[in-house]
Amino acid sequence: MKFVFTLLSVAVLMSCAAPLAPVTLYMENGEVAKGFATQNPYKKVKFKTERQGNGVTYTFDEIAQAEYNTNEGIKRYIKLPLADKEDELVVQEIVTGRVSLYTTNRQGYNPGAPMGFGAAGGMGMGFGGYAYNIDNFYLKRETETGMTHLGSNQLFTKNFIKAASDYFKDCPQLVEKIEAKDYRKQDLRAIVTYYNENCD
Repeated sequence: MKFVFTLLSVAVLMSCAAPLAPVTLYMENGEVAKGFATQNPYKKVKFKTERQGNGVTYTFDEIAQAEYNTNEGIKRYIKLPLADKEDELVVQEIVTGRVSLYTTNRQGYNPGAPMGFGAAGGMGMGFGGYAYNIDNFYLKRETETGMTHLGSNQLFTKNFIKAASDYFKDCPQLVEKIEAKDYRKQDLRAIVTYYNENCD
């Protein structure tokens, strides 16, 4: 049983490991580097000029912007401050405009958690562990210096309807759609796009 559990743990960890993808790094010093890097750059970027061979590790203290060319299209990452906090986060741009939407993603495997549902947003794996995939969502107006956290895909998070209605209170027709549940948490991209295209 222990051997099976170990194999399962390794398989899950491998599935969570991000493969290399073509990337363009725009450095803080103005230089541009093109090559390949891991696709989970929230803490550091492991960069190679060729897929094989040695590489170098960068952080977003050195990187101004990272653009990944993936099967889903271009994924752009930057570092932005949180509203009313000194913390800065590396985030992926989802929608940009008068209001922009950003996200962070954290994946992994916890072998020591109770069976069944572990952390919200995770999938129970049995054998006392679970894999998890947590997305956090942030909004920022052009006039704001910091991002506002609007919740995550976890089961237990702050009331989305109230948080979204408060943030978009300057657009009554959008608030009406949110409160009527025409738009839900999973529709954040559509919500932000609606605001940018229809609200004054």
